Amino acid sequence: MGCVGALRADCFYKTMEAEKRPGFWQDVYRTEHGGIRLYVKVQLETQASGDLVVVIQFKRL
Repeated sequence: MGCVGALRADCFYKTMEAEKRPGFWQDVYRTEHGGIRLYVKVQLETQASGDLVVVIQFKRL
């Protein structure tokens, strides 16, 4: 999923609190990859080994 690593600030749509994990925040992006419009929701989790980006949703718009 190279498009997740290529997300840009200008693709940012909103930040929202996780429905099933209150206190955790998720960022939503609307982007285009390979000619397909996409909705991508990610959550940043800090771990002892470093930050981890978890893809929560990835779908066509």
